[in-house]
Amino acid sequence: MPLWAIVLLCIACLALGGLVIYLLLMIYFAKALRHLGGDMTNYKQTAHTATGASASPLDAGAGLTFGSFNLRVISPASDSQVALETSPDNTAWTQQCLVRGDGWGTARTDHRQRYSRTNVVSLGTGAAPLSAIVVCGP
Repeated sequence: MPLWAIVLLCIACLALGGLVIYLLLMIYFAKALRHLGGDMTNYKQTAHTATGASASPLDAGAGLTFGSFNLRVISPASDSQVALETSPDNTAWTQQCLVRGDGWGTARTDHRQRYSRTNVVSLGTGAAPLSAIVVCGP
């Protein structure tokens, strides 16, 4: 149900004096409102000095999932490669996008996953440590 419809229902209930109905609607739609409000957006920045996956992935929490995944890589080497991976269970990981050099990557958003992490495929030639930022949202 779209946010505008939820708000309209709540206003109608209050206007008709239905405080009990209003409270029940708020409880029923609490989870949806929290996701629509964007309070579940998380990010994690990691500095990488070696190849491999980050040790601590972003976790949406028990019973929750992320639906949008973005990766920002800050690297002095134009041939560095950093992958954004997602997982439903923190065991089996699937690469969703790959960023080469300094830039942005956006993963597919037609699936929902609980975990996300970065995986440095290559630091690039003559590269100092690189920084990878994962941003996940509802």
